[in-house]
Parts: sequence; C-alpha cells; structure tokens
Amino acid sequence: MSEKNNAYIAFFFIFVSLLFQLSLDYQFLKKNIFVLFRETTNNLEENLGKEYEQKYFVVLDENLLDSAIALNVLSFLQNEQYKIERNGSLIQIGPFSDKIKAGYFRYKYFELTNYTNLRIFANKKFFVADNLNELLTVGMYKGKSALYKYDIIDRKRSLFWQHWNRRIIDIKYSYDLSKAFVLCSSKIGEINQFPYVFNLRLIFVDLNDNEVREIYKELDLLEAKIDWVNKAQLLLQYNKWDLKDSRKVNRNEIYFDLNGNKISEKRKAFDLLDQGYPKFINSKIYASFSERRIFYFESFQKKWIYLLDSNPIFVFEDSSEIYDCKWNQDESLMAFATTEKNSAKGEYKLFCYQEKYFKLSKIYRDTVEFSFELRGDVLLYDEGLGDESRIYVYNAYADSIQSVIKDKNGVALRNLRSKQKNIFY
Repeated sequence: MSEKNNAYIAFFFIFVSLLFQLSLDYQFLKKNIFVLFRETTNNLEENLGKEYEQKYFVVLDENLLDSAIALNVLSFLQNEQYKIERNGSLIQIGPFSDKIKAGYFRYKYFELTNYTNLRIFANKKFFVADNLNELLTVGMYKGKSALYKYDIIDRKRSLFWQHWNRRIIDIKYSYDLSKAFVLCSSKIGEINQFPYVFNLRLIFVDLNDNEVREIYKELDLLEAKIDWVNKAQLLLQYNKWDLKDSRKVNRNEIYFDLNGNKISEKRKAFDLLDQGYPKFINSKIYASFSERRIFYFESFQKKWIYLLDSNPIFVFEDSSEIYDCKWNQDESLMAFATTEKNSAKGEYKLFCYQEKYFKLSKIYRDTVEFSFELRGDVLLYDEGLGDESRIYVYNAYADSIQSVIKDKNGVALRNLRSKQKNIFY
C-alpha cells in the first residue's frame, strides 16, 4: 500500500514540475515570441499604412518613347522633376501624391503628344480611375434619363447607371472628385405656380469602385436642392406642404458625410401668410471647396468680385447676378456664371479668370441657364434643351474648343431640360 502511495506522490510531483516548466515556457513565449509577433504585426500594419499612403504613376507603352515627339515629353518631365521607370513593357512616370495630380499630368501629356492610351497606376500594383478626366454626364437610355461616364482624353462615353423611374435633377462632386451625389425624382414641374417634385431620391456614387446606392427618399414635395456645406458635408434641402395645416410649408435640412451617411436632420415650419414661402439656404459665393476668400459685393446696381489674398485683386464688375462660382483643382482658374433675370431676355453668361495672367474671358452666353465644370485646364459647359443639348470641352489656356460631346437624344452635365419650362427628362 505504501509503495502505491509513494508512486502517486512521485507522479504528483512530476506533474506539478511539468506544469511549472510549462508556465515558465509560457512566460518566455509571452515576453519574447508573442511580443515579437505583436511587433511584427504592428510593423506590418504600419507598413501597410505607409503603403496605402498611395503613390500614383502614369503608365504608357514603351514604344511611345521611340516617337519623335518624345523629346518634348522628356523636356516636360525634366521641368516637372518626375522620374521615368520601366516595368516590363510599360513606362511608369511619377510618383504623384494623389490621383488629381496624376490625372493632370495625364492630360498635359495628351496635350503634348495627342497620345490617349495612358492609365493611372497605384503603388505599382493596380490601375485606378482617373477622377480628374472622367466625369458623369446625363443622357438618355431607352427613353429614360441615365448617367454616362465620359473620359475627356480618349473621348469615350459609356453607360454607367440608369433606373426606369429616376429623372436626374442635379449632380455634386466631392472635393477629390472620387464621390458624387445625384438628386433624382420620378417627375418635376409646376402646379398652380408652385413647384412640385414627385418621389425624390438621393443617390450616392463612389467613382473609384463604381458603387451606386440610394441613401435618402421622400415622397411628394415642393422643391429640393443639394449643395456642399464644406469639404466634408453635403446638405439636402427640401420644402414640403404641412399635412395638418395648409398655410404652412416645412423646410427640411439633411446633412450627409462623404460616404453618404446621414449626420443630422433639421426641420422648421414656415407660415406662408406671416413669413412667406421659405427660400433655400444659398451657398456662399466662393469657388467650390477653396479656402481662398472671394469678396463679392453689390452697390448702385453693380456687382464686384475681388480675390482677397495679400492684396485685393480685381476680377469682375457687372450688373449681372452671380449664381455659381468654381475653382479648378490647383486654383489657377476660376469660372463663374452670371444672370440678368430681370432683363427682357433673361441672359446667362459664363466667365473664366486666369489668375496667373490676371485675365478674364467671357466664354459663353445663352438665354437659358446652363451648367459648367472645371477639370484642370478644361472648362466644360452645356448648352441647349432636350435632344439639342450638348457639352463643350474648352481648354482655357489654349482658348479653344477641344471637343464637343453630342448624342442624338441630348447630353448635359447635371440634367437634361426639356423645351417646356421646369421639365426634366
């Protein structure tokens, strides 16, 4: 019996000693191997973070450098201090800190060589969208309003998105041109001198991965508008009849972040007899997203624009009202549109200001409202109504029309207006 007990006691001590040794081994692993693994993981995450501080390259075929015009291109590259690297049969030019700069180089290269087959490469691993030179346009598909993508350089237009019951009212792009917010409805017009919008929808578009999703909807209302509050927030405003009191109109303000998520919502009731019909909150007369101050004032039926840098710079004087104003991405060009709604003609004009040369040019005039976009050196604007609508691609520094975007059913930058007042296709 005692021998058996001794064996149990011996087994117990051996078992305890093994547990103690395992504990020591675990402590060693925890202090050394696990720490090493954690540091390796942290380093990996840090390296991944650095890697995805993306660097971009413009990629072209190797045989392009054999052309006679390569001398001009190489001269341009030397002035801009970019590097040329070979990657198999491709030539990589860069690096660029963001896609806008890469896109601008892609356009300048095209301008020098007329070569269109250039793409943007991210981190030498994958091709990405050129947000500067690619934009959304509004057209028709099978008799319904649709979004098309258009590339300024290769002049190709392709169907991007369409819904059988969506008429496109407006499009707003984010600061880096990678996101777009599209305001739609099933019908828009006027009843008894009041505007109306049926079945409002706000669509979010991620232009990097072609994601499209509906982020807000509202049924019958009076009118709606989208605009940027700042670089990070979009504001949707709409007016709607109060269902309980016909004298009142409710003003709704909904704020969204850059990813299309709703941040907050406000609502205020207006008594039509006491307060009148509520007007939309208008964005300031500043070029979209710019931190630079634009001084706009009126006096003696005249309007002035000054740039307020170290010294005020005179830009514009006229009797017209300025209703839209934008900078290009490096703030070397500013475009603005004016209107004289009180005149018999209702004239609309488009101006472009080159800050480097203090030069103001009148680009376009019409009797109907138009839309415009600035992309690098390019000013795009639309003209016409219905199937006569078209888009002009104008190079501001060359002072020439680069191309015209046409379609038998019409094409526009923000919406396709019919020849009937306030009707959208």
